[in-house]
Amino acid sequence: ESKATPPYAVFLHGTSRADKEWQEDAWRATGHALAKGGLQIILPWGSANEEIRSKRLAEGITAAIVPPRRSIDQMASLLAGARVIVGVDTGLVHLGAALGVPTVAIFRGSDPALTGPVGQGPIAICGSAVAAPTVAEVLSAVDRVMADAC
Repeated sequence: ESKATPPYAVFLHGTSRADKEWQEDAWRATGHALAKGGLQIILPWGSANEEIRSKRLAEGITAAIVPPRRSIDQMASLLAGARVIVGVDTGLVHLGAALGVPTVAIFRGSDPALTGPVGQGPIAICGSAVAAPTVAEVLSAVDRVMADAC
């Protein structure tokens, strides 16, 4: 008997530059809201620091999971099965968008006009090189891309 996977969101919070990170309280608030909406929150990581941050972000979000480290092909499979991807400007956000998964890209410290994700699925860009998006802006974008995917 196979177990159905609950619908999930992938949060891609890890990035190579600190100025591209989104605030941890904003990630947690977004996670709480999406968990209330029935989504499991998956917090993958690629480095020791990202694993620590994933575990911190998962605290208090009942539907949050910090999985074991994944290879790039395992990450592609995880992203492909997501109902939505929410992430900072990082390669995995671009991969998810290229796979056609509804994607919300959070920009801080980089210009979405230059490095924004592209793909066939619904994509929303929040924030800019000079201003981080609010939780409300990100949640509104999540609602839009998920509605566009249906």
